[in-house]
Amino acid sequence: MRTFHGIEALLEAHDELPESGFLYVLHGDDVDSPEGLAESTFVMWETEEEELFLESSEEHSPWLEAPMFVDIVDAYRDEDPDASTTDLTRAVLHYWEHDDFLTPA
Repeated sequence: MRTFHGIEALLEAHDELPESGFLYVLHGDDVDSPEGLAESTFVMWETEEEELFLESSEEHSPWLEAPMFVDIVDAYRDEDPDASTTDLTRAVLHYWEHDDFLTPA
């Protein structure tokens, strides 16, 4: 299992994320605010056993599907190649809240 502390670490590893399956957060992590995402712990499974563990764990909650996270980041960067961590965090939150991609202003 790989663990990423904060959205910035997850963004740095975005090219290494799996092509299927959910990313998980620790149960109770705040995934509804920029500050919360900056402090959240994200977990990515690497084996089928780890995936099954995370699916049944009461300590973890599914967050976004890994390919969707990659799509959100890639779509925003396609429009703004110089996007900051703050910009990408806003794009992720926009998708989380509206089920829609954010277009850079």
